[in-house]
Amino acid sequence: MATAAAARSHRATLVAGFLALLACAAVAGVVVAGETTLEQPWLIVFLAIAATVAVTQSVDLGSDTQFDGAQPITILAAILGGPLAGAGTGVVSTIFYSRPGGSRLTYGSIRALQGLVAGVIVVGPALHYDTTASALGVGIATEAAAIVVMLFATVLLAVVAHRPADRTLALWNSAAALLAGLLIAGLALANVHAGAGPVVLVLVPVLLGVIATRVFRERWRTRHAESEARANRDPLTGAYNRRWFETAIAAEIASGNSIGLVLIDLDHFKNVNDGHGHAAGDAVLLETVQRLVSGVRAGDGVVRWGGEEFAILLRQLGDDADLAVRAEQLRRMVGDRPFEFEGASIAVTASAGAATLASDADSLVRAADAALYDAKRTGRNRAVLV
Repeated sequence: MATAAAARSHRATLVAGFLALLACAAVAGVVVAGETTLEQPWLIVFLAIAATVAVTQSVDLGSDTQFDGAQPITILAAILGGPLAGAGTGVVSTIFYSRPGGSRLTYGSIRALQGLVAGVIVVGPALHYDTTASALGVGIATEAAAIVVMLFATVLLAVVAHRPADRTLALWNSAAALLAGLLIAGLALANVHAGAGPVVLVLVPVLLGVIATRVFRERWRTRHAESEARANRDPLTGAYNRRWFETAIAAEIASGNSIGLVLIDLDHFKNVNDGHGHAAGDAVLLETVQRLVSGVRAGDGVVRWGGEEFAILLRQLGDDADLAVRAEQLRRMVGDRPFEFEGASIAVTASAGAATLASDADSLVRAADAALYDAKRTGRNRAVLV
């Protein structure tokens, strides 16, 4: 499996390299032909910076798909500065490109080709955009060419990597081209009649607004995630609470997975509070959770069930023998080693009851609770499996 993934990645890299070489060769041909015009170098630099900022403010469309506003800025640079300016802006815009699992070489190659093609369309036939109609025509034509490049690259990479083409990204780019063509036409026309001022005055506030929106959105997501985490966690120990347990077990039951439940109760915990104080009791509870968390597998959950009782939801469970072994291991992780608090060594044993899912969540909890009761009734400091 890993070898196949590596092979696909290698093939994708080769295609990306081919696109990059094609872009470089085309740019070199344009330069040699003397068809590149850079009448406003500082404006092209500004657009390259704007495209780079746009890349950093991308919008997530899925687990591995992102959309950004660098394309129309790259096309505008090509219209105003020619093929070399368009290709250069496309390459520069990848400086801070950091899409997870994405290839900067692939992205830069596609952007460079888009800018190059757009510049050739304008410079080659010597198209003008000094009237509304002509500017609109240039904007739509260059955006259409950019979309063709994007679709070609998307399909080519999908074929080489043996995976479906990214339809979501293709649809978003195609839809955005309709609006981007109008924006590009307006800015190009404004540049002809009023200089670079309108371009700067439009793009700067737009980019600042996008950045502000993203910052606000990220902060909201962070606060929302923190709020959700607090709602699902016990404030003292950091273990999950019953709210999380109910949601998690419902999802496991719906998926048909094999799950088990271990209830662990600290034996004679009242003696800890009476003999060493409630601060010591809290410290024991906190370290109990830490020990249990270190003893479970990835995907399992440690829940503070109430007081000195804890529930461990075990996913990807084997047979009953597996459950018995894991329940005993968890019990021993808690009770085999004393707890240290302010120089005092506090010995605390634990009892455990375990059960596997038979029908629903309530029956699972009742079965584990019955097993825990048997463990405590028969002398404590042991694990019982139903």
